[in-house]
Amino acid sequence: MQYHKKPIWTRRDEGPQVLSRIELSQVVSQDEDGIYIVEVPNLPGCTADGDTVAEAFVEIGHAMEAWIGSRIEAGVSIPEPRAGSDYSGKFLVRVPKRLHQRLAEQAEADGISLNQYVVALLSEGAGREMEKKKTA
Repeated sequence: MQYHKKPIWTRRDEGPQVLSRIELSQVVSQDEDGIYIVEVPNLPGCTADGDTVAEAFVEIGHAMEAWIGSRIEAGVSIPEPRAGSDYSGKFLVRVPKRLHQRLAEQAEADGISLNQYVVALLSEGAGREMEKKKTA
């Protein structure tokens, strides 16, 4: 499963008074043991894991903070986000009310937002399709 999220992150370039905002993509996958692994492609080596998607996102937040903090302390620049595509990452999907309710209830049970849950489901399905094409 892969899931891309673009959180806003505060960064310091030229000292503590200069702040700018950047977007960092996160990719989530699930290993053979069912552990969720989150990576931040723009921050080499910045990864975290968790037993649930929600736990993995909490852990990646800590890992990103530590990764960026160590770069700032060392006086090393933080890489600019890779150039994105023309896709905004947003689109509107209409679903039946009952499906909306079931999705919202499952997201709440998993401790994540409805948006995160739906993106994870879509990504999992897209990942399966990609794997089918690779093996075909």
